[in-house]
Amino acid sequence: MIKVECGANSVSVAVGQTVGEIRRAQGDALHIAANAKAFVDGREVKDRYRPTDGQILGFVVPAGRKG
Repeated sequence: MIKVECGANSVSVAVGQTVGEIRRAQGDALHIAANAKAFVDGREVKDRYRPTDGQILGFVVPAGRKG
């Protein structure tokens, strides 16, 4: 299983899906923003990445910057 987190929300999903597939399937339930970046075990990954058993997939919205 893969633990998927977005803010205070989390679910576990079966292994075999790409990050993009997980993003689309869980987007509404976890309130994943369209501009959220995906991280697996703290490392940024692309939507085509396929997490393995036991990994943690997190979606994080980049913070704004003053400039």
